[in-house]
Amino acid sequence: LNGTLWLNDGSSYWGGWRGDVMHGKGIMWHPNGDAYYGAWANSQRHGSGNLNYADGSEYSGDFEKGKRSGTGILVSPDGSHITSGIWKDDELLSGYKGEWDGRTYSGRGLMTLSDGTSYDGLWISGLRSFFGIERFRDGLKYVGAWRRDKPEGMGYLTYGDEKGNNIVIPASEAASYT
Repeated sequence: LNGTLWLNDGSSYWGGWRGDVMHGKGIMWHPNGDAYYGAWANSQRHGSGNLNYADGSEYSGDFEKGKRSGTGILVSPDGSHITSGIWKDDELLSGYKGEWDGRTYSGRGLMTLSDGTSYDGLWISGLRSFFGIERFRDGLKYVGAWRRDKPEGMGYLTYGDEKGNNIVIPASEAASYT
């Protein structure tokens, strides 16, 4: 059963209902210009959907209890930046945030993996390139040059020993640690 609802805050909803709650597929327009089309459960965004923001950015992905949760991608208004990966309660848990060329990571970006490893630096055609910092969950950190997704050239690996001293290893030896 489809129907329309106008809310006191100026929002309007058109879509599926189960009893007196929004349920199934529907669209909601907000007075600030945001619009959501997708799945609803118990009057909340829940399931797969698209949230178009008034500034022109768009999130496509999963929602749970009204918040971005699950797999999704947020694209900037001009399409030059993306935030994609695994979300929970509107926060990105693991994934990529940065520039892209419409097909893949390209430019400055941060990739965070679910194990806590992260890379913050430059990307070309989806590969770590030129300069970046990779941090590992165990405290290791590589700072330096990258080529075709691998450390190469000038750089160093650091880690703390059991006394809290910072140990620095030149890049030529660092490849065996990463």
